[in-house]
Amino acid sequence: MALETDGQKTIETAVSCFGKLNILYNNAVVLWRDRDFVVTRTDKATWDKIMAINLKGTVWVCKYGVPELIKQRGGAIVNIGSGTALMGFTVAQDAYTASKGALASLTRSLGVVYAKDGIRTNIIHPGPVDTPMQTVWDKATRTAISDWVPLGRLATAEDIAYCGLFLASDESAYITGFEDSTR
Repeated sequence: MALETDGQKTIETAVSCFGKLNILYNNAVVLWRDRDFVVTRTDKATWDKIMAINLKGTVWVCKYGVPELIKQRGGAIVNIGSGTALMGFTVAQDAYTASKGALASLTRSLGVVYAKDGIRTNIIHPGPVDTPMQTVWDKATRTAISDWVPLGRLATAEDIAYCGLFLASDESAYITGFEDSTR
């Protein structure tokens, strides 16, 4: 489970190693197709674990990271959401979808509350990304998904990282509370 002490230790370690903190990049995710279903079928333990990893982990990192960003008179928070937070998913994974929807709301709130401190907060909602988590997709599924994506291909981890790099950089100095869907 994502514990508050883990978030605190993560920030303390980063500040100790680098002397300061300028960027928070929250990319924790778990998607369990074998136990996360519609709400009527998902058990409490699964729901709580997914919320702990996908949402609370970011909460705890921000709780201790934001004061460090304020000390630097600004910085960037980049959260990784999911396209399912915006539109759902035909094969319901409700805990995952809810956790990423809550993360989107948290991102907007942080973007408004801490803008006065020079902290920009944004979220990326990737569509289908070609990662080891997607090894369950057969060729027909991969083709169907690629055909659905306007660019005709799955995203790569690098595609998402480059978007995150832009949102963390000074080139995006006037963007906060922004949601980018990479579909």
